[in-house]
Amino acid sequence: MSTLIPMAGDLAAWRGRARFAQLAVLGGEVRQVLYREGGYLVLRAEPPLPRLGESWPALYWAELEAERWYGLAFSAQEGQGRDLLDSNPQLFAFPYGPVRETQSEAIFHRIVSGGERIAAVELRPFLKRRGVERRLGEIPLAWLPRVAERLAALSSVADSLAVARAAEAATGAVPPPRAELWRVVFAELERLYNHLDYFARQAATATLRVGEAQAATLKEGVQRLAEQLSASRFLRGLVAVGGLVAEPPLPSGSWLAELDALQRRAAAYLDRLLATELFVDRLERSGAVSRQGALDFCLVGPSARASGLGQDLRVDPGYGAYPELGLGVPIHEEGDALARCRVRAEELRISFDLIQRAVSALRRVGGPVHNPPGPLPPGSEALGYAEGPRGETLAYLRCDASGQPHWALRPASQLLWPAFAQGMRMSSSQMDYIINQVSFHPLQAAWDR
Repeated sequence: MSTLIPMAGDLAAWRGRARFAQLAVLGGEVRQVLYREGGYLVLRAEPPLPRLGESWPALYWAELEAERWYGLAFSAQEGQGRDLLDSNPQLFAFPYGPVRETQSEAIFHRIVSGGERIAAVELRPFLKRRGVERRLGEIPLAWLPRVAERLAALSSVADSLAVARAAEAATGAVPPPRAELWRVVFAELERLYNHLDYFARQAATATLRVGEAQAATLKEGVQRLAEQLSASRFLRGLVAVGGLVAEPPLPSGSWLAELDALQRRAAAYLDRLLATELFVDRLERSGAVSRQGALDFCLVGPSARASGLGQDLRVDPGYGAYPELGLGVPIHEEGDALARCRVRAEELRISFDLIQRAVSALRRVGGPVHNPPGPLPPGSEALGYAEGPRGETLAYLRCDASGQPHWALRPASQLLWPAFAQGMRMSSSQMDYIINQVSFHPLQAAWDR
């Protein structure tokens, strides 16, 4: 279950002592969520709030979203500084987006440059709103994961797990051990096909079309295994509040043999890819984010681990069956696109191993896969979290005195986009723009809740 510790004090005072995680606006109430080793802290904030986004970059987009979409009042407007175009006539700006390709949701990029090097990148999300958080407050508990998994196809398991875990914490419904093992299998299958999707896209940015096709073939193999197991290539319709909707059949010998074959093929593919000089040269020293930059932007997931931060919710604070199964956390210090690539390569091996260990444990652990939850208690609050393919995914639930639930979601990509823009401004050329965007592997749908 999630650990949610009410704290007192000013948010700014916590900088350097805890990592900012979420600014949640819930039916007129405001919660500021922080993470410190071992658990989450929550500050109950009263508007108007001081604006901290300029001095603490991770808060900038959270504050802007709260102001634009929820009407949250702030006490002061921090200075935005002069536009670079005003101070340097040799610079020019050109738009990129918001509509770029059929696979991408809308987000506008404004790139400021004077030639080869990029001086600044301005991102403009919030171009549409789907009302997912509002809808979560209108439906029965049983339907919560079904709506949450529609937030973004590539993170269906992570999003539904975060919402389910928040509801479980509020109602006291503890998922049975067998259900937690299945959740590991589903979450790691999702991590596998997401990381392989990343490798396909990253190989394409380096014009390695054969490498792109090979990674896409591996991804297809993982998604076919997912479909055989769950009847869904995106692993939808599996997670329930209190465990699972229903138990799938145990993986057969042929299923496990195909998983083992995919693991060997993926390892050989990564050896070839990371031995390709053209690929390594394009990623090395590109889009670098220092350890301090990762702290300032509160980076999560593989991008944080590539900048020297060892955070992984599966290990600290740990949840579900992960503490019993055990796993290592790959860490690199360089913070560039190549380091983000190497972290994901190591995580692929870990995910394959976790699936095999979880399946072995399922053959030993019996029991049900669902513990029916009770109603949400009026006045309750809870935080659910999951370590998705892109990092920490959060779902904050507040039930008011009348019993009406209010939800606030914070997908991992909300913390990846600002760091990507900063990495481009600090160290990259226009030729590397798409390379670095893919290296963070963010989802635009994170803004369209």
